[in-house]
Amino acid sequence: MCSSNRATIPATHHNVGSYYRGKVQPLGIHHVSLNVRDLAESLHFFVDVVGLKERTDRPTFSFVGSWLDVGGGGQQLHLLEIEGFEAPAGQHFAMAVTDLDEAIASLRTKGVQVSEPQQLSAICRQAFFKDPTGNLIELNQPLQSPKTQTTEPQGLGR
Repeated sequence: MCSSNRATIPATHHNVGSYYRGKVQPLGIHHVSLNVRDLAESLHFFVDVVGLKERTDRPTFSFVGSWLDVGGGGQQLHLLEIEGFEAPAGQHFAMAVTDLDEAIASLRTKGVQVSEPQQLSAICRQAFFKDPTGNLIELNQPLQSPKTQTTEPQGLGR
């Protein structure tokens, strides 16, 4: 790690500068990119089954894909069609939900196998399911309101 020429970038978001002084200063996750074997099948799953909304502003790239909105917070899921792709074991991303039991019931009524919910201490309740490619996806219901959760990033080092 190079430490001699660190640039100090002014914070552009409340409270960010106090945690990331002189570092990248991330504001959040913009998108997660997910490799899928069959884009049409995956679009049907994520739009019609999970309930995400397909975006219309994806530029034309040299590869097949689609962009989806995840909730109303600006996060996106980018699907990339990769022939023969095999989902890696254990790798996953989590979608925050307000009612885990309702989310599980909705997916199960559409034929999706969802794990039984588990609680992680006083942090969250979670359950897992897989998309048609086999990518693991977590449903996560925080047990604390965002205002009472710890806001200082953990594990990024100083």
